[in-house]
Amino acid sequence: MRRGQPVPWTAVRVIDTLDKKELAEAITASDYSRTMASQFLQSYKFRHWRVRESSRQEVTAEYRENRADTIAAALVSHERWKSHGHAIPRHVLWQEIQLRIDEPAPDLERAMVRLWALLNWVFDKTNVLKFITSANYRYVRHEVREEKQP
Repeated sequence: MRRGQPVPWTAVRVIDTLDKKELAEAITASDYSRTMASQFLQSYKFRHWRVRESSRQEVTAEYRENRADTIAAALVSHERWKSHGHAIPRHVLWQEIQLRIDEPAPDLERAMVRLWALLNWVFDKTNVLKFITSANYRYVRHEVREEKQP
């Protein structure tokens, strides 16, 4: 609509069936994801970025912020990815949005794949909903299940 394009009829029908509160929550969650991705890129990925690889120009704080916002917008684009339930390979990130992701050492990559498989199993087979860990803390959120009465 913003671009002056007609809204596809299928999209209108889907939106008509949605609870407006749920739709607003989805939009809010998407905006939050975009903000968090941009902040992460600025604070960690781009923290030591001083020179642009292609032009050899200096990277200013403003350029770093704009680039992080552009990449974050691309990462949360439903039109581009169609789903949030799949991974985006490194080569796709580089080719499509010019975000370079370093290749880990083979032993680290193997450990990461094994951890991913383990967490997939945990989320599928247990009542764990969320798992966050860092060097400083660990957080696990469980689904509360009501006991069945005999």
